Amino acid sequence: MLNGSWLRKLELGGIGGFFASIMGLKKAGQIKIENKYTVQIKIENKYTVTFNLDEPSSLILKIHKNPRNYIYDSKKIIDSTTDDDPWGKKWISENIAGFGPYKMVSLNKGEKFIAVKHNDYWGNKPSINKLIMLQETSSSKRTQLLLNKEVEIAQFLNFEDIKNITNTPEINIDKVESSNMFWINLNTNKAPFDKLNIRKAMNLAFPISQAINNIFHGYGKVLKGIIPDFYPGYIPNQNFLDYNIKEAEKLLKHEGYTEGFETYCIYDKNQFFMHPLLLIYKKSLKKIGIKLSLKGLDSDEYFSQLQSLEHPMKMTRYAPWCADAGYAMFVCFFSSSLGNYSHYNNSKVDNFIENALADTNYETRLNTLHKVQKIIMADYPWVNICNPYFVIARSSNLKGWTYKTYNHTKAQDFYLSV
Repeated sequence: MLNGSWLRKLELGGIGGFFASIMGLKKAGQIKIENKYTVQIKIENKYTVTFNLDEPSSLILKIHKNPRNYIYDSKKIIDSTTDDDPWGKKWISENIAGFGPYKMVSLNKGEKFIAVKHNDYWGNKPSINKLIMLQETSSSKRTQLLLNKEVEIAQFLNFEDIKNITNTPEINIDKVESSNMFWINLNTNKAPFDKLNIRKAMNLAFPISQAINNIFHGYGKVLKGIIPDFYPGYIPNQNFLDYNIKEAEKLLKHEGYTEGFETYCIYDKNQFFMHPLLLIYKKSLKKIGIKLSLKGLDSDEYFSQLQSLEHPMKMTRYAPWCADAGYAMFVCFFSSSLGNYSHYNNSKVDNFIENALADTNYETRLNTLHKVQKIIMADYPWVNICNPYFVIARSSNLKGWTYKTYNHTKAQDFYLSV
């Protein structure tokens, strides 16, 4: 039920609260009782929902396509609640309460997920009757499962494994430019990265071409903006800083760091590309006196630390799932956003983004979003690295793969050729 799902998001906050705020929904109390509060969401009938917001919302439809913006079956959620868990959080962590084309049969976390076709699904029925998803953390082992024909799809392989199986009979490699972006967040509230020249120097000292060739094996390109370059409204950085170690050294000396400085970067140990990229960067930074220490964290700890004000540098991967420039910049650069890992704070940027979220005129909104990008790019809150391709390896008789900007592969897209 849509109303109940949004009430849940507003009450619990987190990612759900983020989606509520970006749409313009207010506190939960405003949608509880029609006679007492302003009704923001009203179920008109089985197929019609009315949103009554204080201001227009340019993202209201796009947000509902985001797979993390869950719409739950309220009856299932209510049945799962307890006095200690009034929103059924524990139950939903191990079950599904959606309306999709597949029904869960079993879930063994860390091992296997099994689903079957939902015969009463309201939309087009999937052609594949049963879905088995295996968890295998090793890229080489996932590759071997595909080669042995034990699976039909291998996802998130490292680029070396992909390169090695590219010409293998009965295996197809699909690749497309993706919304994924790799960069290093610089803590703009913490010295020395509170200084613009230091942030510029950190960009100048990153050998991007070497990194893309060595780590991505050509399955990616230099990231020259702050949103994916195929999103409407994208503009590249006209003052993009190519690798120039001498210029980086000059900027350090200008700010009084003639001997460099010591710093560290956190990264996710389970992301295959992060540590090799940072090793390349570490070697380059050493040339200008910067001693970079690397702190690898397990995934759970890594994600819990991304919002911390403590860390000077964080290597991150981000994909704005909604193909919208306003959405992308709200997530990463709005001062109070959960995804603002650089702790970037610019009141002019905040105002522009807020205006863009409420502006439904395409041309004026685009003009605003161009201004925002220019301001942010001139501040260099990141070390820009790469736009990697989205790549899957599959059995050649499995057809129908469709890329989506939220970088999920949907089983209902596939069919088996005869």
